[in-house]
Amino acid sequence: MAKLNRLRARFVQIQNIKKMTNVMEMIANAKIPKIKNQFKSAQEYFENLDYIFQNIVNNLGSKIDEFIKTESKKNLYIIFGSNLGFCGALNNLIIKKITPKLKENDEIIVFSKKIYNFLSINQSKLIIKYYQNIEESNFSEPILQVTNLIYQAILAKKYNKILICYNKFISIIHSKPQVHNLLEFQKNIIKYDGYGPEFEPSAAEVFEKLMPFYIKSVLEKLFIESKLVETSARRASMESATENASEILRKLELEINSSRQTMITQEIIEIISGKM
Repeated sequence: MAKLNRLRARFVQIQNIKKMTNVMEMIANAKIPKIKNQFKSAQEYFENLDYIFQNIVNNLGSKIDEFIKTESKKNLYIIFGSNLGFCGALNNLIIKKITPKLKENDEIIVFSKKIYNFLSINQSKLIIKYYQNIEESNFSEPILQVTNLIYQAILAKKYNKILICYNKFISIIHSKPQVHNLLEFQKNIIKYDGYGPEFEPSAAEVFEKLMPFYIKSVLEKLFIESKLVETSARRASMESATENASEILRKLELEINSSRQTMITQEIIEIISGKM
């Protein structure tokens, strides 16, 4: 009887876990289309702005180095990750990718509670800004703050590299940790048949004025992409957890039935033995 009670209690516990994972899977499923639309809009805006920006870079040629070349050895890392768990190894993959590269004079801006908790153990002195509970619905103000910080740092030639660490969306079930160098521009990737575009008052001035918009569009695109990867990973994790819970419940049900049948058989034997 005691064994049967333990099995029934375990069955109820697994049922409750299954309900929770099923609800979390449904929430993630509901959020994915909305974040996908956000990502599509951010990507289209970035691609159009990037085309204009690349035209300016082409026009400037080697003069682009006057804006970004610096003698500083310090790097700035901007890290996008998740605030909540249940999304697989996304945060661990980013941590493994960047921690070997960190130097004692580098600086870090973190958009992730989980990654901040890890980095604050050994690299707390490197963290200059930390944003927690920033999601796809309330990211505009923090992104604008970081944009202004980066723009002022570029003008002051404070950093050698500005590296954005995020999870790249490949498909609903696949992603890859990436590090994007914001100050790495590809030159001469746009070929003109005749004359290229002319910029007034000059390409250099347009570049300087357009830079904040470019930085903001990159940050927004990569932040939303990270959130899309996180939500997709959480949906997959919760789907797997729900399936595992269903399998455990099936086995427990068989074990409960077997235990109950054994107990009934034992009682029948005792009754027959008593009559004899």
